Amino acid sequence: MAGVRQKKKEALREKILQAAKECFLTDGFAETTIADIAERANIGVGTLYNYFPSKALLFIESYYREIGNPTDKLAAIINKHGDNPALTITYIIEVYTEIYKTLDKAALRELMTVFFDSINKHQELGEFYTTSKFMFVEFIAKVLKAYQEKGLLRSDLDPTDSAFCLFSIIAIQTFYFILDDKITFETLLNNILRQINIFFQGKLIREESSHEAG
Repeated sequence: MAGVRQKKKEALREKILQAAKECFLTDGFAETTIADIAERANIGVGTLYNYFPSKALLFIESYYREIGNPTDKLAAIINKHGDNPALTITYIIEVYTEIYKTLDKAALRELMTVFFDSINKHQELGEFYTTSKFMFVEFIAKVLKAYQEKGLLRSDLDPTDSAFCLFSIIAIQTFYFILDDKITFETLLNNILRQINIFFQGKLIREESSHEAG
């Protein structure tokens, strides 16, 4: 019986997420209400709150599910920019931060505030965030590894450590972007690309260049 109940709960959770996705796509984050989502899912508002304590958390999870696992797109992404790992990583960021083009800064700040406040209250949300973060870092590491195998990056490079460094650049610039109304999405991408290029010039040089310098 416990297994049946768990399956029903999981099915209802998926139904809520699908309803939320449809509402957000139709009306946008700001105009969508919890009542709208509950009505579309054909459940009561109280039932919805048993699964998701806020609209912001619903939006975040539905968004991450929508973009899926980036590893599935690894080959296509690397092929797009060929021999330039900095441009490749910036392109990845542009693809997976498309959300920032559709939401105003006030909505983004609301999402950020609610999200980090809720991590302290809901263990599963913290686990979800950690999993998503490490999935992205792991993906960047796979990109760097692929460029290593193409002979464009040093063979002694640790892809995972480097991926965490690049993730730090992305996270800090995104944080400033959300807080500062004067920073546009295009400026965000330019700032990230500039700093990633500096990182690559200092750390991720071809072995042939090192030999020539010697």
